[in-house]
Amino acid sequence: MKRALFVAGDREVTREPVAALLGLGAQPAPLPRGIAEIGWEAARAHSLLEARTLIEFSPAPFDLLAVAPKLPDGFGFELISDFQQTGQPFIPVLAMTQRGRDQHIRRLAALRHHVAGFVDLPSPSEHLRKQFTEVNKPRRVLFVTSNDPSDHRLIEELKPAHYHLEIAENLREATAQMVRFSPHIVVLSLLLPQGLQLCATLKRAPHPPSVLLVGPVSMLANTEDKNNRLRADDYLATPCATPMLTQRVAALVGWGPQPRSVSASRVPSSPSIFHSPTVDDTQEAANALTTLAATPQQASAVPILSARRAGRRVPCSAKVIIESEDEISPIVTYALDLSSGGLFVNGNQPLPLEARIRLRFSLFADNPPIQIEARVVWLTEGVAAPYGIGMEFDQPTSDTLPTGFSQIIEYVNRVSAILYQPD
Repeated sequence: MKRALFVAGDREVTREPVAALLGLGAQPAPLPRGIAEIGWEAARAHSLLEARTLIEFSPAPFDLLAVAPKLPDGFGFELISDFQQTGQPFIPVLAMTQRGRDQHIRRLAALRHHVAGFVDLPSPSEHLRKQFTEVNKPRRVLFVTSNDPSDHRLIEELKPAHYHLEIAENLREATAQMVRFSPHIVVLSLLLPQGLQLCATLKRAPHPPSVLLVGPVSMLANTEDKNNRLRADDYLATPCATPMLTQRVAALVGWGPQPRSVSASRVPSSPSIFHSPTVDDTQEAANALTTLAATPQQASAVPILSARRAGRRVPCSAKVIIESEDEISPIVTYALDLSSGGLFVNGNQPLPLEARIRLRFSLFADNPPIQIEARVVWLTEGVAAPYGIGMEFDQPTSDTLPTGFSQIIEYVNRVSAILYQPD
């Protein structure tokens, strides 16, 4: 008999996965092998205090911990830190999230806390049971490649990451691998003809995998897929820095059941964050900025939030140069997401709220870099969010949009058209 602990502030959030694990409900389906044969018992907690009490006084250790990030008396990820500091035998840790939401939370869970995987709620009971059945199995990654050299570099990046990686070189191979290999995630090259159509086909499966689209922004059509359910889960613009693909995969499906000593060592390093630009940096910005990635920095305080976010936010990993009156030299960092109203960037040296700044970044390889005025309107730091700076663009005063705004709107429209949008 194995034991699982589910922790969330909302009782309904814990009820659904427990019912799926134990085969409860009005019309329970037969439990799959791996659950029925082993047998599970489950406990629920709805605060940090309650969870810590159950863990401390439990007659036997838990084999699985599934935790939501937000609890009434703190952050659920503090429990993960508790386990990491105790030296207890490794147990698979799953973060309970909602598809399409909390992207930064998932990123933090994967890159700082090395979670084995994610439980996306709400999900059909059969899908949840499949996730629990495979909690002790390596994460399976299918890369559908166009055989472009840029795809080969991305494949090489994934090989050291302890994933079970398979390659498909065309749509026929991808379809066959979906049946034989049953991947947790499909990395799909947009350079492959009919790549977006394949994404929709994958999402029609009874237990659809996560889908991460990779490729140049120019490959995205400016038309929206009307069926929101069939869209991709994430998008990574290429070219990109070496760590970004592995980080994005981990933020969608976790690392699998590796001991933390292994999972911690395999988190890829990323470009340094927040530094004064060199001559090469400035020259690069003057031409076209290369799309790079960043890892959220370790956080240690309660989040600070201020002001609002405007418009739909989409993933963005552009290199950003920030100039402010208070800084002697410009600051170089990397974007996390972008909307028509502003930009959210990585930052472990937050600028003061309301600081006036000028941003320089590039979204399309064939267009000149964007230069735009903005102000700092919100900050985040804490165990539930990476260090980050939210910046609101100065809105144009005339009816004619400046060149920079046109590029931003086009980028947001193209990316949002292929990504799942939660209600």
